[in-house]
Amino acid sequence: MKEAFSDIVGNDSLRRRLGDDIVKGTLAHAYILAGPHGSGKHTIALRFAAALACENRTKDGIPIPCLTCPSCRKILEGKSPDVIGIEKTGQSVKIEQIRTLKKDVPILPNDLENKVYIIGDADTMTEEAQNAFLLTLEEPPPFVRFFLLCEKPEKLLETVRSRAPSLRTEILPRERVAEQLVAKSGTAATLAKTRPAEFEEILTIASGCIGRGLELCDEKERAPLIKQRQLAMSFAETALSKQYASLAELIVSLPKKQDELLPILGGAQSALRDLIALKSSANAPLVFYTDREAATELAFTHSTKALFGFYEKLSDTVSNISRNANIRLSLTNLLARLDTNQ
Repeated sequence: MKEAFSDIVGNDSLRRRLGDDIVKGTLAHAYILAGPHGSGKHTIALRFAAALACENRTKDGIPIPCLTCPSCRKILEGKSPDVIGIEKTGQSVKIEQIRTLKKDVPILPNDLENKVYIIGDADTMTEEAQNAFLLTLEEPPPFVRFFLLCEKPEKLLETVRSRAPSLRTEILPRERVAEQLVAKSGTAATLAKTRPAEFEEILTIASGCIGRGLELCDEKERAPLIKQRQLAMSFAETALSKQYASLAELIVSLPKKQDELLPILGGAQSALRDLIALKSSANAPLVFYTDREAATELAFTHSTKALFGFYEKLSDTVSNISRNANIRLSLTNLLARLDTNQ
């Protein structure tokens, strides 16, 4: 069996599935590829397109795609007119974009055997766009393949999901991500040596996704997220220490918009989950804290009951704000519940 997608890190079962489909000629006309931002979905879709066009795909001893033939290079450099990317405009992929796609689909490829459409953020397609896409998705010309890239595939209509196999990218171990970042980015290698605490922050925010980690090597990209994490940590630890006057001041300074506030409160939830997990096992995997020793010390400063109590109150608040409850009132109620231990 030929080796497929040899330059893709991890994702072994996904690589085998797509490689087998290509080699055996059992290709689906469309694939839903799900996974977190930066987990390699777009890279995998491009490698798939390259594998279909690879001039060495039938030669023994050469992996697919070979990455070196003219067809592979053209696709990977973004120069092939037969690999068409569609990205959301504003907050969603809109029906006008799908209508344009539908007009283009019947046109024969320019210079390859296949046309591959890569729809980024496909889970943001409006319902109208998804319905408009259905017939094209169900009965495309034989030379057309679709890749629907999603973070939340459950947002796709069932009628869309039923027309394409759903594959999922793999979250990689922290050590594997660190290894790849240092190998691929001079900035990451420098941070790992000179500012290890900041490098650990990048690994934590990346959450097992190499692509996301590489984006975070840009200081402008990671600075607001690190600030967000600091606010989340301060929120959780100030509340746990029962410094309610300081917590009230912090609440006043928090963002007033739902989409800016919820990640901070979600980070505080993650911090509490880490502390609760550490009460059960010193080796528990952490998703928020980067300093295990400091987190363990903090965990054992508070009772499990207190940690669970705060987590439940905070979860109620997050749920209310997610349902568009008044933000100021929700946070004020949280503060009151913490102060009176209700």
